[in-house]
Amino acid sequence: MNAHTGHRTALEVNSIVATVGHTGNPGNTRHDYVPPLNNQTLFRRDAYLCMYCGSRYPSRELSRDHIRPFSQGGMDIWTNVVAACRRCNNQKASRTPEQAKMQLIAVPFTPTYAEYIFLKGRRVLADQMEYLLAHFPRSSPLHDRIQRWLG
Repeated sequence: MNAHTGHRTALEVNSIVATVGHTGNPGNTRHDYVPPLNNQTLFRRDAYLCMYCGSRYPSRELSRDHIRPFSQGGMDIWTNVVAACRRCNNQKASRTPEQAKMQLIAVPFTPTYAEYIFLKGRRVLADQMEYLLAHFPRSSPLHDRIQRWLG
């Protein structure tokens, strides 16, 4: 409120605000940034599809499958895990897909910081999504998926 005139001043600000200096965004400063791995973001990365049978499931019916199992030296990292339905995960057991004679339908990948923001599942406005999409690698499987949603 202007103390002299009594008029209210409104300032419209875009939902994306550019700043100069340090933002605290690890994706801008560290090229080796690896987002934390959790089931919800993993399932979103894999579009709620079982990466073995290709069927879509609600998250409660999916599990995290380690492509190379712990028992064979596998690690709990983005490039070694996929979403799998319980039936396929049990069928694969503590074997690699090759040993279980199962085939992955997609190659697992580590999301970038911008992709992780999307995968976290928080509400993202359309103009924010355009900004995030501009920071996705063109080779990202998420790039085409989001283009279809925006289109």
